[in-house]
Amino acid sequence: MGKFASWKILGFKAIPISIILFIAAYFLPESPHYLFIIGDKGKGTDSLKWFRTTTEKEIIEAEVKEIESRVDRMTMSRHNGQSLSKGVGIPAVLMLLQQLSCAGHLIFGIVSISDVIGGKTMNPSSVVLIIIITPVVTMGLAALIVDRVGRRPLLILSTLVMSLSFFLLGCCIYVQTDENDSVLNKFRWIRLISFVSYIFAYSFGLGPISWLLMAELVPDRRKGFYASIVTIFNWLPAFILGKYFLLFVYFLTLPGFIWFCAIICIFAAFFSYLFVPETSKMSLPEIQDFLEDNLKMNHPV
Repeated sequence: MGKFASWKILGFKAIPISIILFIAAYFLPESPHYLFIIGDKGKGTDSLKWFRTTTEKEIIEAEVKEIESRVDRMTMSRHNGQSLSKGVGIPAVLMLLQQLSCAGHLIFGIVSISDVIGGKTMNPSSVVLIIIITPVVTMGLAALIVDRVGRRPLLILSTLVMSLSFFLLGCCIYVQTDENDSVLNKFRWIRLISFVSYIFAYSFGLGPISWLLMAELVPDRRKGFYASIVTIFNWLPAFILGKYFLLFVYFLTLPGFIWFCAIICIFAAFFSYLFVPETSKMSLPEIQDFLEDNLKMNHPV
């Protein structure tokens, strides 16, 4: 939208949408799982009917039994230190690596570096539009394939493609000079394709799957508390990188900073291969069993 409207207009357009979301959230029922945890089975069942848009007795009763089983199991569970280190540590490290890959910061700052990415002969607005559309399309694709392909393979493939793309992009920027426009123009399409490939890979792997694994791996018992800790590992480095982004680029140079991000992505690929479990074929209770070492999980790549 920034191609067609100013930031002030975009800000005003967001106001009515925010108001609609606020009003809609007021009428949104409480989570059925939460209501069962606090012992309000009646409201929990009503909430479940609302979310499932059905009143069929068999469907509702089956899911009620499943929720009650999870709540009972959660109440009886006493997570040991090892299960917490897996359930909290793995998504926390992924969140940290997600931010250190700097995909979000580079997207937000794409306007200021669009000349470097697309070259002086390309319209900066067109470069920005291409890069902004990429994650929107890719995350829709990721939602369709994540259960078929698996979380772990997508993470590994995603981070490897990200590292390769940024290594190539860093090399292209390193050899370009303002005095040599022929070199700059020669590599402009390679730079643009490399950056789009990086965002594409981030959007089907490290970006969304880090949040998905947090929901799956964080133990049910006190999930809100532990999920908040994991989220800190995402937003704290995001704040630091956002505040000192230009300073990092100044000291490392833009090619050096991009190569740093490529190294982070390689580390993320190794971490995913060594420590991230494959959860796509397992229910949440089975995942919790795995965290407590009651179940062995295969690691297909």
